[in-house]
Amino acid sequence: SRYFPSTSMLRSAVILRLSGIYGPDRLIARIAALQSGELLSGNPDAWLNLIHVDDAVSTVLAAAVRRQIAAMYLVSDDRPITRLEYYETLASLVNAPPPKFQVVSDVERVQLNKRCSNRRMRQELGVNLQFPDINTGLRNATC
Repeated sequence: SRYFPSTSMLRSAVILRLSGIYGPDRLIARIAALQSGELLSGNPDAWLNLIHVDDAVSTVLAAAVRRQIAAMYLVSDDRPITRLEYYETLASLVNAPPPKFQVVSDVERVQLNKRCSNRRMRQELGVNLQFPDINTGLRNATC
């Protein structure tokens, strides 16, 4: 049909589920909140899974050139961290006061609290992360 390509033209799809993306120009509001001493929302003890924007792009490109790949990959760095550690690290890098969090409800304490593994992404797509954790990545993101 003229609206749909022939099946020989279709390429199989792959789903890339990206963790929280950070990088240059993506932290402006978070830095401003820290520097002003604003109360932060969210459970400070909850786990975050993150990926630097440069590593996210590298992973997308790696998936694009692979012929035999799985249907889905989690795109994340090597080390999940707590929200508290994330904001403490960011505050230290930008010379802001330590983060302060609003009191959270019991429901908020259990939501969005997962630690993800990138092992399959690294092994099957051959991704070599430039920023394997926030200790290397946030320095680049706050320049």
